[in-house]
Amino acid sequence: MTASRGPRLGRLGTWSGRGGGQPARQWPAQQAARAAAGPEPAARPPNPPDGLTQREAEILSLIAQGLTNGEIAERLFLSNHTVKTHINRIFAKTASRDRVAAIAYAQRHGIG
Repeated sequence: MTASRGPRLGRLGTWSGRGGGQPARQWPAQQAARAAAGPEPAARPPNPPDGLTQREAEILSLIAQGLTNGEIAERLFLSNHTVKTHINRIFAKTASRDRVAAIAYAQRHGIG
């Protein structure tokens, strides 16, 4: 007989093993919010061009999908200020003057 390694999550979302029948632990609020937000943002390229960071490429992808700064902040659990900072850096690295130019850049480079 093998030794028990403690309780395990059973098929019906309850802890099995010692004290079985206890309700499963709830997800932390952020995980629940992410699950409710829907699918993850579009896949990012493995190595973003022109010195973009992975996060900047992710935000550029969301810009290309038409999301507002507030929607991006909510989806990525960032402040509006942080999103604006990332967008300003994206504009500088891509030589874009505005969102339209950044979206054109994203399309040329397969981002989003």
